[in-house]
Amino acid sequence: MNTTGYKLPTETDFMAERALYNILEPRYHHLIPNFLKTSSDIEKKGLIKLAKLAEPSLTKTIGRPMPNSFSPTLKESAWYQKRGNPNFMPRSDSVPFMTDMSEYQVPSWMHEDSYEADQIPKPGGCIIKLKDNITIMRMKNTQRNQGTYKLFSGQFDGTTTSASCHNLESLGLAPH
Repeated sequence: MNTTGYKLPTETDFMAERALYNILEPRYHHLIPNFLKTSSDIEKKGLIKLAKLAEPSLTKTIGRPMPNSFSPTLKESAWYQKRGNPNFMPRSDSVPFMTDMSEYQVPSWMHEDSYEADQIPKPGGCIIKLKDNITIMRMKNTQRNQGTYKLFSGQFDGTTTSASCHNLESLGLAPH
């Protein structure tokens, strides 16, 4: 029987050590070797279970290859639309035939946006609605920031009271 107090490390010891490094904050990492010397195999297995529960299932798979996992199909679509005629749609597998594109209809949202843009200069037209797009919101904010009240009927000379008392007009010498 081995009475020296030394034990050969097992796979459970290595897994428990790795689990403690993953669970504990770095400021407690210096305590791990002493804890592993005094803990039993049942406690170490409990730590391994805790580490498995603590790690979310998403982070378990990030960066780790999985056998029999999903593989992308050979035909992939582009991440961007190709430039060209917007009325021409290339043939796809889901639509084997093309419909007649000669009778183009303007979408209803274009009519709604046009109506909203016409209503902006009118009273109450600059109120932003939840369904307004960014362009309409910008136009409404611009209209609202212009204001509707004109000070001094649009005429302002920009002089102070003191400046208006001490000028040529107050002395009667101003040219008429």
